[in-house]
Amino acid sequence: LIRADGKLAGFALVEERQIIEPGAPRYTMADFFVLKIYRRQGIGQQAAWDLFRRFTGSWLIQEHGANSVAQAFWRTAVGRYTRDTYEEKRYGIPERLFLVAQRFDSATGR
Repeated sequence: LIRADGKLAGFALVEERQIIEPGAPRYTMADFFVLKIYRRQGIGQQAAWDLFRRFTGSWLIQEHGANSVAQAFWRTAVGRYTRDTYEEKRYGIPERLFLVAQRFDSATGR
């Protein structure tokens, strides 16, 4: 759970993969949500950074291609955490459904 001043501000679900194939990420952000009244205050970024530190290793975070707000959030949060040493790719059909994904290793971050 994500808290701000002791109040519930959101939640995050991290998936840890038990069987790791070579080059595959160990952690994925299965879900991440911050209530609207707590957005743009740094609470989401801090929560993400806390998770990156708690679950040290290779990460994959994906956003729907049409969700430009989520893409901007994750590019900023991951970029600042890794000092822009992350990899970004697009998957799927660009004209229809696609995903934008950031890959990085949280051990090299802040």
